[in-house]
Amino acid sequence: MKKKRKLKFAIFALLLMCFLTFGKDFAIKKSAEIIFGAKSGLTLKIESLNLNLFKPCLTVRNATIINPKGFSRSPMLDIETIKATFAWKDLFKSTLRITELFLDIKSLNVEQKSDGQINLLSLKNPGENKEVSAKPSPPAKKSFDLIIEELILSFERATYTGPYLLGNRLEIKVFIQNKRIRNIRSLEELLDIITDYSGISQVRDIFSDEPGSLKTNIENTIESIKKYFR
Repeated sequence: MKKKRKLKFAIFALLLMCFLTFGKDFAIKKSAEIIFGAKSGLTLKIESLNLNLFKPCLTVRNATIINPKGFSRSPMLDIETIKATFAWKDLFKSTLRITELFLDIKSLNVEQKSDGQINLLSLKNPGENKEVSAKPSPPAKKSFDLIIEELILSFERATYTGPYLLGNRLEIKVFIQNKRIRNIRSLEELLDIITDYSGISQVRDIFSDEPGSLKTNIENTIESIKKYFR
């Protein structure tokens, strides 16, 4: 009987080790895709994920966020590598403290409709793409505070498609390598940093209808010339 118990324990220990080595990563990857979809209404696809329980460190390879409904089927965000080191103890305080976040972005594709809707805002306003129910839902509770002590950002390119360009696509070569940014306090702040470094914000500012933009100045100049020659 003792031998059988030892054999069962050895098999259980072996299976547990196999799960912790291989199965946990698959389970976390699938859970992340499902939870992200449920929270944001967007599709997340991850090619591979590895969680080192002892460091602790999370590494994600080839993560893609697909555009929300109503936009093109191309990826909104294509990330080659995410590597985050964090502290377990802070998770018990409802805080996700990332001591170092390495983010290597292959491409950010911003699309804007003629009515002003922008695909990127779906990340800032999770649930915006979900169907509206008859019952008003209670305000969502914040599950975690996010603190990123240091972001190491690499960025390859960004594209913008919108009414300012008459539906044409503008491609911006970014080529940022290991830009270090400290003390980020929210996901919204992280998204603002990504958008700013992509150059998309400047494009929108140039072609916006706001006073002082290049578009407005050109239109005012044309009107002045027309009045002069009347």
